[in-house]
Amino acid sequence: MPTDTTKVANYFSYLPVRIHKEVDAIERATFEAIKFCAPKGSKERKQALYRHSNLFGNPYALCHPECDIEKLKFFVKVVEMIWIDDGMFSSPQQCRQEA
Repeated sequence: MPTDTTKVANYFSYLPVRIHKEVDAIERATFEAIKFCAPKGSKERKQALYRHSNLFGNPYALCHPECDIEKLKFFVKVVEMIWIDDGMFSSPQQCRQEA
């Protein structure tokens, strides 16, 4: 469905709104981080999978359309680890052991 831009200020259309060209690599990094940091069957894994199963695309690919792909993949993994780590693990070593 096209976006109705008649009610949006003219300057809004000048923003560089686009998606990263390496969406598949970003999604692989996202799900790799979830697999690595959230144990199978855990509430955290279910929440992370739900968070990234939406109709609008990967939020990292939308938020960082021109970022270097290697840096972005690293960023995705760090953010997902921190997000999942909500007190579940006391150290990254525990995260690795649980995966």
